[in-house]
Amino acid sequence: MRHVLTALIIGILLFAGSALHAQAIWGKATYESKVSLGERIGPREMSEAERARRKKEIEERLSNTYTLVFDASSSLFTANPKLQSETKGRGRFLMAMMNSSTPLAVYKNSKENRYVGQTDLLGKLFLVEDSLARPLWRLEEETKMVGDFFCQKATLVKTVPVFRRPLAPGRRSEEQQQQAETEEVVVTAWYTPDVPVGQGPAEYWGLPGLIIEVSDNRTVLACTSLSLQKEKLEIRAPKKGKKISREGYEILRARKMKQMRENWRQRRSEKRRF
Repeated sequence: MRHVLTALIIGILLFAGSALHAQAIWGKATYESKVSLGERIGPREMSEAERARRKKEIEERLSNTYTLVFDASSSLFTANPKLQSETKGRGRFLMAMMNSSTPLAVYKNSKENRYVGQTDLLGKLFLVEDSLARPLWRLEEETKMVGDFFCQKATLVKTVPVFRRPLAPGRRSEEQQQQAETEEVVVTAWYTPDVPVGQGPAEYWGLPGLIIEVSDNRTVLACTSLSLQKEKLEIRAPKKGKKISREGYEILRARKMKQMRENWRQRRSEKRRF
């Protein structure tokens, strides 16, 4: 009996040690984003060829590459520097709208229940701080290969900002003015159980494996490279920017975007009078 108990204790210790070892995962992944505007670009008098060219140009400017460093409980997702030439007209408005809702860096820590997003709002940096809400994923049966990764599907519904075309004064109906500034979209994620960490790009996390690809109604984020590390990686929250709550930031962002729309309409109206 004593030998059996000793063997049992040794077995438990070995199992616990292997479990701790399995949880000690550090990694670095690169993601590429592709944006699809899916709407008309430019004034009515613009030719279809010019409109298509402008749409492609803006989509390419909004696309980028990102780096995700992660362990079992925390991650840091950062945008890689990208040189941009000046965008004019409505393209500038669209880029400001989308950039203001797309953080430059996202830190998530499930142990500390902490979220920090570093965001650029019209040239000013903010640190959006909040608790880390667990996404309400629905695990699906569908599977596929994403590059070299065997992945399983998961979906969730989330609320996102609506990027509407700013209209000149007198051209926006009362019904259009009362339309909601947000909408619900279905997010589709593909995660790999081969990397058993609940991490992912941007604000996405909480699945039984690393998220390799995720898409909503406008943006696709796809992993292009992944390397697991033997040594512990340093994962820290961004520090540069004015601290603000998520709710406070959304209120500020909505106000700034409204001002920008009104300024755009006013300038357009003034041009038509001359």
